Amino acid sequence: MILHKIGGGYRLTDSQISLTIYAIRSIAILSVITAHLNVIDNSNLLSSIITHIWAIIARFGVPCFLITGGYYYHREQKDTISFWRKKFFSVLLPWIIASFVTYTISSVFHKSESIIGYLKWFIGSNSLYYYMTVYVIMLILFKFVTKTPHLIIMIFLTFGSLVLEQMKIYNDYGHTFMTRYLNPLNWVGFFAFGILIRRFGLEKKVDKPILIISFMVLISFSAIEFYLDELTYFSIFNPITQMALLIILFGVFNKIQFKDNSIHKKFILFIGINTLIIYLYHIQIVQFSLNQLPNVWFIYLIRPFLGLFIMVVLIYVGYTVLKILPFGKSIMKYIGLQKPK
Repeated sequence: MILHKIGGGYRLTDSQISLTIYAIRSIAILSVITAHLNVIDNSNLLSSIITHIWAIIARFGVPCFLITGGYYYHREQKDTISFWRKKFFSVLLPWIIASFVTYTISSVFHKSESIIGYLKWFIGSNSLYYYMTVYVIMLILFKFVTKTPHLIIMIFLTFGSLVLEQMKIYNDYGHTFMTRYLNPLNWVGFFAFGILIRRFGLEKKVDKPILIISFMVLISFSAIEFYLDELTYFSIFNPITQMALLIILFGVFNKIQFKDNSIHKKFILFIGINTLIIYLYHIQIVQFSLNQLPNVWFIYLIRPFLGLFIMVVLIYVGYTVLKILPFGKSIMKYIGLQKPK
C-alpha cells in the first residue's frame, strides 16, 4: 500500500507537517484554477450540483495561501536587507516577469496596452495578481504586528471589513485602482490565523472531535452561503468555512504517511513547491486550453483537474529542458520554477 495511517499518539515530525502543508497548497492551487474555470450552470440538476460544489472549493485557494504564508512567516531583528533580498528572487522577480509576459499576451489579443494598464495588471486591479500585492503587504505589516492579542484583532478586522463589503459601504471604492480584492483588511485575518497556528502548534492538535465539528461547520455555513447566493471570497461566512476546511485537511493529511520515493509523494511535493509559478501563469493557459470544451456535467467535473494536469506537465517539461541548458538554473530561479524534491 502506498498510504498508511499513523498510529494514535504518534508525534508528527517537522517533515510530515511540511508534507501536509505541501498537500494543502496543492489543493489550494487546484482551487485557484477552479475559480478561473468554473461557471455556475443551472441548466440541469447534475451540472448545478457539480458547479456549485466547485464554487465552494474555488474560494479556498487565496485564503489558504495566505494562511500557509502566515504559518511560515518568520522575521528576525534587523533582517530587513536579507529578508527582502530573498523575497526579491523568490517572489518579486517572478511576479514582475510573469505580469509582463501575461500582460503582453493579453494586450496582443485585446489590442490595448498602456503603462497605466500594465500597472493595474501588475498590482491586480484587473488581474489575478492582487494576491501578490496583498501577500507583499502582509510581509510588511506583520513585521510590526507580532503580539498574539494584535493577531486576534487582525482576524476581527477581516470579519468587520467583510461586513462592510456585504453592506456595500465601500461603494466600489470610488472606481479607483483599489478593489475589494486589493483591500488588505479583507485578508489580514487569514495571514494572522496562519501565524497563530504555528505559534500554538494548532496543526498538531486536530483530533476526531475537532474534525467532526469542523466538518459540521463547513457543511452548515456552506449551505447558508449557497442559500444566500454568497459563494464568494467576500461573504461574511467565508473565513469560517475556509478555516473549517483547512482544519479538516490538516486532520486528514496529518494521519497519512506517504512512503519515501512514492509517486504520490513526489507528485504532491512537485505541485506544492511550484504553486507560485502555476498561479502566475495558469489563467491564460488553462482558459485557452479548456474553455472550448462542451458544457456538460462530466466536463464540469474534470475541468479543474485537467487544468492542473496541464500546468504540471508544462512545468515539468520546462524543468526538464532548463536543467540541461547552460543558464537553465538561473532562468528557473528568475521565473519561480522549483526543482522536484
